Amino acid sequence: MIGGEWVMKIIKISKQYESAFLPFFSEFPGTEESTIRLGALSDKNEVAGILAATGLEFSAHITALYVLPDFRRKGYGKALLDEFVFQAHLKGTEAFQADFLYSDDAAGFFANEGFDLFYTGEQYYLTWGDLRKSRVYKRYLKDGKIKSVVPISSLPPRVWEHLYKEAADTGYDPDYSFVSIKDGKLTSCLFALLDGKDLSITMLAVYSANHTLLLYQLRQLVRRLEEQHPGEDDIRVRMCFEDLDLANDVIRFLGGKGHVRSEGKLVSAIRLD
Repeated sequence: MIGGEWVMKIIKISKQYESAFLPFFSEFPGTEESTIRLGALSDKNEVAGILAATGLEFSAHITALYVLPDFRRKGYGKALLDEFVFQAHLKGTEAFQADFLYSDDAAGFFANEGFDLFYTGEQYYLTWGDLRKSRVYKRYLKDGKIKSVVPISSLPPRVWEHLYKEAADTGYDPDYSFVSIKDGKLTSCLFALLDGKDLSITMLAVYSANHTLLLYQLRQLVRRLEEQHPGEDDIRVRMCFEDLDLANDVIRFLGGKGHVRSEGKLVSAIRLD
């Protein structure tokens, strides 16, 4: 400590530094999904925190910003964010976004750093093992295919881009994402992204009066997981909903509230520089 200030270092986490950070963070971001990864070290070279982000063109998405408990309220989070913003500005970035589960500390931090906060819905999760125990699980595997529900990976790129131009802005894996098409028009879609043991349903959208086709897409997703990851009960499936009716339909479809649990409110923090 010098003059009452903590001496800290912010470094770029390259492959050679990964091993120092891995033991401290259960969901450590890999280089394949992150444009930039920064680490904070204390004056004693102790690991204090990380920041990971994608983008760095016009806009950047902060995918992880975490400070270990012993180093909180000492300026490490701000130092990580300031260094990232400085580097991003050099590349022409003008907009920043971070999504997080609501807590007073996180909300206060981003508000103090000039971000506007928007509540985007309730986030839920269930494990693959929970779903296997559900009384409805075996029924999903027995029911026949629905011709109007197709995986995105089966569509020619030009068709998909025409159907849904915002696909490029939403994280999704074509093999785990499905659409319903009727008369050449998109009626509903389910985007999902598999990252290690986490499957995030990044979008559930329905463009008709009921949710039936969307539930068929969920069934196809269940089947795809069963095919690709048999016996992996620890895969965690995450979903976020703004539409409470849709949330209730999906939760009921997945076996009820005994299997699906709330993680809390999801918040988007946005800043324009």
